[in-house]
Amino acid sequence: MSLAKRTLTRIFSSRSRHELSLRGQTTKISRILRLSCPLLLVALACQSRPSDVPKSLPVVRAESVHESVAFSQNRYAGVVRANAQVELDFKVGGYIKSISRSKTVPTRILQEGDRVTSGATLAVIDPSDYAAHVDTASAALLEAKAAAVQAERDRARTQALVNTGTLTPVELENRATQRDVSVARVARANATLTEAHLALADSTLRAPFSGVILTRLVELGAFVTPRAPGFVMADDSKMKVVFGVPDSLLPSLHVGDSAKVEIPSLGRNFDASISRVASAADPRSRVFEVEVIIPNKDQQLRVGLAATVVLDTSGSRQKGYEVPLRALVRGTGSNIAVFTVDNASGRSIARVRDLTVLRVVGDDALVLGLNPDQRIVTLGASLLHDGDAVELVR
Repeated sequence: MSLAKRTLTRIFSSRSRHELSLRGQTTKISRILRLSCPLLLVALACQSRPSDVPKSLPVVRAESVHESVAFSQNRYAGVVRANAQVELDFKVGGYIKSISRSKTVPTRILQEGDRVTSGATLAVIDPSDYAAHVDTASAALLEAKAAAVQAERDRARTQALVNTGTLTPVELENRATQRDVSVARVARANATLTEAHLALADSTLRAPFSGVILTRLVELGAFVTPRAPGFVMADDSKMKVVFGVPDSLLPSLHVGDSAKVEIPSLGRNFDASISRVASAADPRSRVFEVEVIIPNKDQQLRVGLAATVVLDTSGSRQKGYEVPLRALVRGTGSNIAVFTVDNASGRSIARVRDLTVLRVVGDDALVLGLNPDQRIVTLGASLLHDGDAVELVR
């Protein structure tokens, strides 16, 4: 027999023995399952119902944070805001008779994004009632003036009769008092007429400055009450960006210092200047607010655009805490936050802590707002709520 044949024979023989072994093992496993299945069913039946099982706590992983220092990092994230933003309320109530039309699209009424000039009419409440009040007040004033003239004439005649001895001085005093009351009524009628004119003027809502409509809160024909909001306007001739800096940078920041603002969505950089440096730190994030003003002559900047402020603080350094990006969650409002782990009565409690993000490098972020060696949730944070009790795993 050749070597090749002997080799094939050994392979086939080995394979046959292996198959026989597998068949034997399969037979043993089948016997074990037939014997164990009844026992498993009995065990499952004896287990407690699901409702008797205590609710398990969220399982998370927590790590301690450590301080980190970044040199010459002077870029801060922020959001573009209007230099001034006001909510325009109606001073009087009534039905909306008209809403001004857009200058850019005359076929429709004012809406979000339309530009208006200072003093422009935005909306008008039906002035019929207020015009009637003006007429009534005007008539009352004329009546009061006529009564005052008559009272003065009566006083003058009484004075002449007193001088001739026909009437006593007491009669003259009474006429003088009536004359004074009539003069006071004229003053009151004048004030009432002024109020009526003001109410009539207040039935027209006007723009307090030139800017852009951010929100229209009323519709044509709707009934509004006094102090009801009608529009939200923004003065976008200048825009601002507010951001937080650590206390280590305060000595190098002054009102009037120049800055650069990068707007990624526009692909442009804008010249800006520092307009405000907070005198006290935010109690939650422990950073100081800084505000920069950006001229917006071409109206390219819009409210809500993401911005990066670049400050000229060469040689400065930033101290913060490095946290993994997976630990970051949404905090209060538009803030970024993490969950810290506190011990309360022997339990681990997750608490939301708002942060200020200084920079992002790779999978980590340098943040402000934490304490040394504070534990934060690095795995499972997206499933938590403030105040949840948690179970920690390594």
